[in-house]
Amino acid sequence: MKNLLFSGLTALSLAGPAAALAVEPIPDTSLLSRLSAHPRWIENDQNMLAAAADRDAAKQPLFNPELSLSYENSNDPSYQVAISQTLDIFEKRNAKSRVAATQHKLQQLRSQQSNNSLMAETVKALSERRFSEQQLALVQRSHRLMEELVVEATKRFQAGDLGKADLELVRLSRAKSRLTQIQAINRRGDADSTVMNLLGQRPLAPLPSLPALALDSHPDFRGLSLQMLEVKIAQVTGAIAQGDLAMAQLKSKANPTLSLGLGRDGDDNLVALTFSMPLNIHNNYRAEERAAQHRRQGAEQALADAWISGESRLKGLWNKLQVLNQGRRDWREGGADQLASYNGLLQRIWQLGEITTSEYLQNLHQQTDAQAAAIQLESQFYQTTIDWLESNNQLQAWLQD
Repeated sequence: MKNLLFSGLTALSLAGPAAALAVEPIPDTSLLSRLSAHPRWIENDQNMLAAAADRDAAKQPLFNPELSLSYENSNDPSYQVAISQTLDIFEKRNAKSRVAATQHKLQQLRSQQSNNSLMAETVKALSERRFSEQQLALVQRSHRLMEELVVEATKRFQAGDLGKADLELVRLSRAKSRLTQIQAINRRGDADSTVMNLLGQRPLAPLPSLPALALDSHPDFRGLSLQMLEVKIAQVTGAIAQGDLAMAQLKSKANPTLSLGLGRDGDDNLVALTFSMPLNIHNNYRAEERAAQHRRQGAEQALADAWISGESRLKGLWNKLQVLNQGRRDWREGGADQLASYNGLLQRIWQLGEITTSEYLQNLHQQTDAQAAAIQLESQFYQTTIDWLESNNQLQAWLQD
């Protein structure tokens, strides 16, 4: 969707600087702009910023120097000032930094996945509102027809052309149409409530038009599955597990500490050089390494599962789209036009007494049911297309067009 950000550009160019100061920019009311103010979207942005800060923190040195002071008051007072530094000779900081960078990438993917879910949820809610309006319009027309039919049936009954049972049957159909109308009103109300919860109290956003999909083609499902966020998340999770394994292996490698001290012992100057090394006697960190190894192997299987299930989901959505689209074609090529012309003919036949009231009402109900099914078919096609775009990670690009 193209966003109209400013208006009155021609007037500004003609009126000059004075007019330019008086013109306010029109707020961007596009769907993406409004969703970017949603708490869930903002939460995702904050999570990405936090992950970026964690990545920057992991780049910092692992060990700070330590300052120590000692003083001994005796016959010959002594003191010493020393500074010590633990040396990262096994590059543990780099290993930690690589894991943090990968975790930042994982958070980006998860935030994008959450945003995609919010976008899909919102567009589907707009779709439900549109098609619930169409269904409500349909049942309202049907109810008006039933109201007119009751009036006409009452006249015919009073004239002796229609029996009491037929009149009651018409009235029963009117009552049924009223119940259907109430259900449609409630459905539209629920759809309105969902949209308002997602987009706030501002004017409702329009429903974007669907992109043209080549449904007669055979997509590269294996290649498309690589674009799925579920697969990318599984890949990055595997990279994190590999990094955790590398860090677990480094835990058993001890870092030495060097200390340089200067002081005085009585009348003698003192220079001290100290070297210390932790001894992995009570804990050799092998258990941590085994745990990381198992998590890495589990991540490999999770990636394989994500790839298989992702490709299967894409195939299922594509097949469903083809079936729904074929149904839409069949309806447009035959059912829609025939139904419009058949309605008037059916009413004339009933007025002439060539069909019974029961048969006439049955046909009317079948017409309404067919039209309602067509509306539901369009709704399913729209929402399945949204599922397809979300699965391919193309939803945001489509909304930006």
